[in-house]
Amino acid sequence: MDTAQEIKKRLDITDFIREYLQLKKVGINYSAPCPFHEEKTPSFMVSPERQSFRCFGCGESGDVISFYQKIEGLSFPEALKLLGERTGVEVRFKSKEATAKERTVRDKIFRVNLLAAKYFKMMLRKKEGRLALDYLHGRKLSDQTIENFKVGFAPSDTKLRVIFSKMKVSESDLALAGHPERFRHRIIFPIFDTLGNIVGFSGRIMEAGLPQGVSPHPKYLNTPETPVFHKSRILYGINFAKQAIRQKKRAILVEGQMDVLLSHDAGVKEVVASSGTALTDEHLKILRRYGRDVIFAFDEDEAGQKAALSATQMALRQGLEVKLTIIKKYKDIGELVEHDRNLLPAIFDDALSPVEYLVARAGAKLDAKGKKELVNQALLFVSAMLDEVEKSHYIGYLAKVVAVPEVTIEKALLKIKEKPSSQKQNEQPLELDWEIEFMAFLINFPQIVNGLTLDEGIEFATKEYEGIYTKVRKCYADLSSAKNKLLKVKKDLSRELLEKIDASALRWDQKIAEEKDEAFQEFISIKARLASRGREKVKQDFAQMIAQAESSGNIKKVRHLMNQLQKELK
Repeated sequence: MDTAQEIKKRLDITDFIREYLQLKKVGINYSAPCPFHEEKTPSFMVSPERQSFRCFGCGESGDVISFYQKIEGLSFPEALKLLGERTGVEVRFKSKEATAKERTVRDKIFRVNLLAAKYFKMMLRKKEGRLALDYLHGRKLSDQTIENFKVGFAPSDTKLRVIFSKMKVSESDLALAGHPERFRHRIIFPIFDTLGNIVGFSGRIMEAGLPQGVSPHPKYLNTPETPVFHKSRILYGINFAKQAIRQKKRAILVEGQMDVLLSHDAGVKEVVASSGTALTDEHLKILRRYGRDVIFAFDEDEAGQKAALSATQMALRQGLEVKLTIIKKYKDIGELVEHDRNLLPAIFDDALSPVEYLVARAGAKLDAKGKKELVNQALLFVSAMLDEVEKSHYIGYLAKVVAVPEVTIEKALLKIKEKPSSQKQNEQPLELDWEIEFMAFLINFPQIVNGLTLDEGIEFATKEYEGIYTKVRKCYADLSSAKNKLLKVKKDLSRELLEKIDASALRWDQKIAEEKDEAFQEFISIKARLASRGREKVKQDFAQMIAQAESSGNIKKVRHLMNQLQKELK
């Protein structure tokens, strides 16, 4: 048994995926909203029997290893290595000697960042970092949270370069990691990926004690884009927050690192922030892996509110349930926690839906112009909602608020040109791989195929498929032992092909459970389609040979080939 098979043997796919998604029992399988595309109606299915998953909306499918790859953004070797550590399976791609000599790019970056983070953390507790530590304590941040998040300080000297030199870190490795020694006189916030690897840093300038020659700009300096750090796909604090997001069934998005730290310090752990960039669809897709509810708690200034409204439209188009906070008397979450951390839970619990949020912001008294602006802005949110019942509710709600008939709001909604969402694109029927569908049915449902003649003249795209089909046909020669023989054929398939076969089998499971006879007729139709393709190939081959015989004037051969063609087609 190879490493991947041993890991799969020790991990139940249903239990594993349940750590990420809320699965609901549906017949013999489980379903959930797909974490890989936007949808309201669950089309993501998990099969305990086949130890596989498939989304009938976007087509993503595979086993427990490929799910881990997709959900965490890992390569196959990385996923195998981490799951091996979890299950106690030794994963080795090369000899120990070769592995020691050759580190992957990611490993090199993680090593550089880890060395830098240890240095920054140490310097925070040294004389050079006293002002930075005083600042953090002054913001009411506890030592425990500072320790948990590995907050540090970058002094204005070049000692880190000396340490890198002693540790034999090359210039090329420093360049790969984005030169963490670039930070000067800054509080350092290490940025982790979902697995807890340090992928980069964000450094806030310390205005106090700023040495001569060190620029106070920009206020925040981030690691540049590297092979492991992409601002559009990294959420600060996600490694600390993901479990709480699952448990609380909500994610809270704030604007800055200090807001994240202070929220966690106040006991609200499901809080994250984007890393030095505007919120992107990729950020929202990460959050959607862990839950469908998101609360935006952005700054109370004009820029913060504008960002919140833009983020809300994006989130609604991804099928997320969105709420927004109103932080009364404070400019942001951080300031509120510093004043009274006991107020924080209520701020999040009292968050409002987007339309209710706009109404609350607008106030009780509205003139005609104010009503028009409120409706136009609110309908941008309504148009982005995927659920028609939800849309109808807010149309009625807005009509009452501005005291007009519902039909007036409905007409205004029609004028808004909603951009086509990826949801609608994703819901287009998937083009099936007929060869895989055919093979999956044959291998997994011999009790239904029983008695059906399996033709030789079926055309496959590859020699591999032709070979498998030949083996399958031999299995059907003796129906009493066909099931066990087919299991052996399946066991010998490559992992990539087995994933496709299992994903297709999951689709057949659903079809058969709904209407067995219909499923069988669909299989017969696919068989006929493939057989027809085989006949077309025969026609093309003979047409070419007949044309050659005619061009050479060999009438006898032409007649012979014509007769042969008729026999082949029969």
